[in-house]
Amino acid sequence: MVRLFVSYSRTDAQFVRQLTTALEADGHDVWVDTEDIVGSEQWRASIVAGVQRADAVLLVVSPRSMASPNVEREVTVAAEETRRIVPLVLERADMTGSILFVLAGAQQISFVGRPFDVAMADLREELGKLPSTPHQGSPLPPPTGAAREIKTTVTPTPKPNNRRTALVAVVIVALVAGAIYLVSRRGGDDSVEGSTQTAATTVGESTPTADTAAETSADTTSGTAAGEAPLADVALDAKAWFSGFEIAATRATYDPTAGEVDVLVTFKNDALGAADPLGVLLSGSALEWSGDPLTAFCSCSNQLPGGNVLPATIQFFPPAGFDLRGAVFVLGSATEHQAKIPLDGGAATSDLPIAYPEIQGEIDDGAGTTFTIERVRVVAADCWGLADGLTYVPGPVDRVSVEVVGSVVYTGEGSINFGDATLVLPDGTRISSASLTSYVYALEPNQPQHDVGACFSVPAPAAGSYTLIVTAANVDPEPPGLTFQL
Repeated sequence: MVRLFVSYSRTDAQFVRQLTTALEADGHDVWVDTEDIVGSEQWRASIVAGVQRADAVLLVVSPRSMASPNVEREVTVAAEETRRIVPLVLERADMTGSILFVLAGAQQISFVGRPFDVAMADLREELGKLPSTPHQGSPLPPPTGAAREIKTTVTPTPKPNNRRTALVAVVIVALVAGAIYLVSRRGGDDSVEGSTQTAATTVGESTPTADTAAETSADTTSGTAAGEAPLADVALDAKAWFSGFEIAATRATYDPTAGEVDVLVTFKNDALGAADPLGVLLSGSALEWSGDPLTAFCSCSNQLPGGNVLPATIQFFPPAGFDLRGAVFVLGSATEHQAKIPLDGGAATSDLPIAYPEIQGEIDDGAGTTFTIERVRVVAADCWGLADGLTYVPGPVDRVSVEVVGSVVYTGEGSINFGDATLVLPDGTRISSASLTSYVYALEPNQPQHDVGACFSVPAPAAGSYTLIVTAANVDPEPPGLTFQL
């Protein structure tokens, strides 16, 4: 087992998820970084801790990552900590001067124009040259140096190696100068450009009952008047939906002495396939209050099967002066569909899936396969994965996903691959499903397959007449499909 830190641009998240799944299947401990955490003290501490505990840093090279100041900072930290850096070339890109200097002579693994499994074989061979490390707790370590009592199974961060060669010292000076130059040009703003609109639907009851209010008052260490001690213990009854997870928060506590906020939550995977609660927390999530946003930390499992639940404790490490009053746990960045959970007992907000139980029907693909529709939903997220393992990743506010789940049966002879799914939008635009194509789902005669999902990312809001067409290879003319209203 090798501990790996992945540095990448969030726009390459789909490749990174595929990479992470393969590496974890090999038994490696993978920590995936996110670009959405602004360069605060918590961010710097988490990056240093992540790199220090890693045996190697995987740098996903693309034009987006090479333009990211956050990625450059991570490479700087990796060089300072003398960690092995393995460049994974997703797309050809010009490296910045400081990154090019650090990576001079480094063995690159190219994924450009090559099958994923072939490139992974090269990466496995490269990782096989590294010494293995016993597993040491959470892949998402808390910030270093914070005064706290560790409540999860996190291994203390190893001390950095202070013995540096003269060459490494020169590299560090060059990298720091380059980073300062970039920050001065860009003002330290790494946020994704685009719309800042958020579309939210209130979830939960509108007004707390008398019993709830009494419980909240009893759970509070002091009154709520200005100038009194901070609100430190609140019972929550907040439910939200984000990126394929139903999230229920039951309690928020703040320990001023330890400088720690704990939020008790339960994740339920609302998708067909196994999903990643840890990845959800890396998707621009933070605790917002009157000070700087706080990074979320968790010892959550990073694989939760569809329909299963996972209790977890999410931790934040605020500076002095924090108060649960007005604090909101926000999942998702400003340009994405967000879920918001107030920690003072207020109602959560999020975009809930919209189900259309009245939409039923059968589609013939023209080659002896029938697709029987059993569920149609519109969800505020992007599709991820294949037909029988469909799940979600955070999606932009101007798009939603149309999810169609059903059963398929093939009545011909021999095995066959189930056809290509296409959705025709109200304006006539045709969108292909990445989850259901003739190349990824094989059928045997008279053996029904259930929970087969076709998913399409469409402009928001999803409204009007849509037509779903499933076509087997080399069928002409195209089958008529099924038309439905959203």
